[in-house]
Amino acid sequence: KSRRESFASDVESICVARDIPWMNVPKHSVVFNDGVYDSRDLSRICDIRPNHYLKSVMPFSLDKTAKCPVWMKFLDDCFRGDYDQAEKLECLQMFCGYILLLHARYKKGLILWGPKDTGKSVFKQLFEALFGIRNICEIDVHLMGSPR
Repeated sequence: KSRRESFASDVESICVARDIPWMNVPKHSVVFNDGVYDSRDLSRICDIRPNHYLKSVMPFSLDKTAKCPVWMKFLDDCFRGDYDQAEKLECLQMFCGYILLLHARYKKGLILWGPKDTGKSVFKQLFEALFGIRNICEIDVHLMGSPR
């Protein structure tokens, strides 16, 4: 090896950890900027620590007492009169929970389908604002069958 390659190899061996246990927290964890919580009952597990090796953290603290009157009114406006309103609300709540998890084990997606100007893009904007653009993705329905 040249001196340059040897130096680069030495620096890499000191600075690069190859076997980092990314997201080193319990499987059912959700992480907010004030700590790590159990997604099943929102009990606090611990503070965030460097050895958790988290790729992302929700950019706000958990507030279990928060009320969301504007959001609840919006949802009521969207689904008012639907015979399956309760199921739709439960589905959205469950999907938001999936987004909060640090893994994608459940392989879930959300399809928003309906007439124009009925609030579908509001959900997308809300997900981006709440969970961060790095924590969500989207695909146009026309590209779903594409081999790309």
